[in-house]
Amino acid sequence: MDDTSSIGGLTMDDGSMFTSATLPHDILPQLPGYRANHQTQNRKKCALKYAEEMAYVEDEKLGSTRQLLESSSATSLVLGAGKPLYSMGSPKKQGKNGARPVVLSFKAYFKEAVHESPLENHRIRKVEIFYYMEDNSIQIVERKQENSGVPQGNFMGRHQVPKDADTFFGLADLVIGSTISLYGRTYHIIDANPSTLSYLDKLAEDDATINTSGDRTEFPTDKFEVDRAAKMSRETGKDPSVKHNIRKNPNTIFAEAALGNTVDNKGREGFLKYDRKVLRFTCFWDDRESLYGDMQQFKLHYFLTDDTVECLQVYGQNCGRDPYPLLVKRRKMPKDLKDEGSGDLHWSDIQIGGPIQVYARTLIVYSVDDSTRSFYEEQGVPLAPSLTPPAEKQPVFERNTPPYTGFGTEADSLTSCVGSLVQTAPKKVLGEDRTLRYMGRLDSDVAEDIGREFVLQYFLVDSTLAIREPFRRNSGIVGGNFFRRGQDPVRTNGGVYLEAKDFYIGSKIAVAGFVFVITDSDDATLKYMERKESVFPYSSYALVMNSWGSTMQGALDDDSIYKACAEAGEDGGYLTMDGLKSLLTMYNCTFVDQELITVVRKLGTQIEIDTFVAQLKSPDMI
Repeated sequence: MDDTSSIGGLTMDDGSMFTSATLPHDILPQLPGYRANHQTQNRKKCALKYAEEMAYVEDEKLGSTRQLLESSSATSLVLGAGKPLYSMGSPKKQGKNGARPVVLSFKAYFKEAVHESPLENHRIRKVEIFYYMEDNSIQIVERKQENSGVPQGNFMGRHQVPKDADTFFGLADLVIGSTISLYGRTYHIIDANPSTLSYLDKLAEDDATINTSGDRTEFPTDKFEVDRAAKMSRETGKDPSVKHNIRKNPNTIFAEAALGNTVDNKGREGFLKYDRKVLRFTCFWDDRESLYGDMQQFKLHYFLTDDTVECLQVYGQNCGRDPYPLLVKRRKMPKDLKDEGSGDLHWSDIQIGGPIQVYARTLIVYSVDDSTRSFYEEQGVPLAPSLTPPAEKQPVFERNTPPYTGFGTEADSLTSCVGSLVQTAPKKVLGEDRTLRYMGRLDSDVAEDIGREFVLQYFLVDSTLAIREPFRRNSGIVGGNFFRRGQDPVRTNGGVYLEAKDFYIGSKIAVAGFVFVITDSDDATLKYMERKESVFPYSSYALVMNSWGSTMQGALDDDSIYKACAEAGEDGGYLTMDGLKSLLTMYNCTFVDQELITVVRKLGTQIEIDTFVAQLKSPDMI
């Protein structure tokens, strides 16, 4: 090298020399005498970025992030210097003569849809768009609105908003009266503050891209804003056209009078004349023409001291309404709400049979108490006699028991239909511990059913029934339980419960889809039936003979009954079971087999004719 060096300086090719005082500090070694007197800022911002799950180092000297993302081969791309996509907070640039940076403010709004709300379908969101001239960045701030239900404040942070692949939104895009779309949301620019307008007018003189000819408008209103303003006006009293009718506290009036305020004593003469005197009227409101309306009773109290009225509702028994009888608190009652000049209600306006308009209800006065009637007579305005209010037709509710479903017992199912919702076990009313046994057959024309016999057992303790078929060899039919005894009383095929009086010889029992004809019974059952004549009338000997005697009364009067009995009897001396049937058929008497068995059990199997005729005439002899 031809360069020469010396202590304290550096000699160059042209013979000039740089001393340590003139050399840059960044190329000098960190030796005593060559060290800088101030510390330099060596901080570096983070350049590590992630794109498409790949890590890379971003440097402003190497190019922009967007070019790196859009390139198909990042390794072979030579990138030049360019701006980053977002502003990284570059230091503020001062204007001319050290002036502060300029920030422009625009008023704008956008519409936001409101779904699943019956009150509104959209909401107007009011924002301010701030444009920073120093770095062409944009910030959007939404002013907070009370009880709006949406988060508000800094809506979009300050940064340079990309317009397309290579450019950003600038001042020329913010035109009053136009719209601008930022990140898929359309903003309507309607106005700007005065300083912004004056600044734009100055810029428009030198820059033709600045447009200041837009029309300035006001913010549109939505339904939420209108309803909210009306509500707040009513609640806070800001609207002077709304009368809140808030009465002053008596202590406040007294304190104002003590301080020298003039007290208006107008209208207080009633306190001396009518102190503690109240007129009572009984009224009704007929609302039966409306849906679910009914007749309601009210008490109307008229206070003579200050001509105020209160209205109380009178509740009937089991009316189903909440116990809040006060309909109208004591106050002046206007005659007509639509006509402010009609005045307030006076006692002279109230008459029996006349209507009283209590806001939306039209009450009819039909009665007063004795003191109220005496007051009207003293005033020379006697009241008409009391009226009777129209009677309200009481509904008749009929409870229909649903049919039995077949699950569980019928008594358990009925507990869900009758009584309390809290089900309890049904209580059974037990009867007499006795079983009635009968022999029967099927009333059927099917050849296989002819000759089949059954034993019917009726249990008086719980009114249940069991039917069994005796075993018969070589019959081809398996005997045993034909109808198993259940826990509930048995219904017939027609849905009627079977009772003990339905069982007698000759009757037909229709149950479980079959019809059984009772043909016989055991001796114990017959004796029980004869003892219970009120339950089994066909087992009452006196009732049977009286019924037959009344039918054959003509034959008994002319004694032709003897000849008929002799023809129906055997050997002319007595009557058998078949002879009785022939005799009764001869005189067209209706009978059942149980009646014949009752008479035969009383008179014997061979009945003497003289005894039989005598019993027909007077059956109580035996």
